[in-house]
Amino acid sequence: MKPVHVDVRIDAPAPRVWEVCSDIEHAADTIPDIERIEFLNELRQGVGMRWRETRRMSGREVTEVLEIVEWNAPHSYVVAARHHGHEFRATVRVVPVDAGARLEYDFHATPVTFLGRVAGAVLGPLSRGTLTRTLTAELEAIRRRCEAAR
Repeated sequence: MKPVHVDVRIDAPAPRVWEVCSDIEHAADTIPDIERIEFLNELRQGVGMRWRETRRMSGREVTEVLEIVEWNAPHSYVVAARHHGHEFRATVRVVPVDAGARLEYDFHATPVTFLGRVAGAVLGPLSRGTLTRTLTAELEAIRRRCEAAR
């Protein structure tokens, strides 16, 4: 699948945007599709933090194990996962813009098994549209939370 990039302009200071988007522990309070977060270690931020996230996608419950693999507070972090024959990497960036910020999300999926390559070739174009809509909705939920705090 080709990489997916989505971003949103947020009328809140960059530190507030970072506070909300990096608060995995309370992500279910911000993002409606997330049903629950279960931590798999003691960390709540930074490299090595691992959690199980359950969310609704296309009407189904999907659970993934996620891990922070890069942490550059208060500017960016990278989340990695492995699921259905793919390795996923998502980079979340907060970019100060005037008195507000732009929140960017870059998502990359790399097939690592034969079945992953076949599924990616067949379902990739359909998955890309669904993923773009899901990520856009997630960023909009974060935007609403950040702007409501003003």
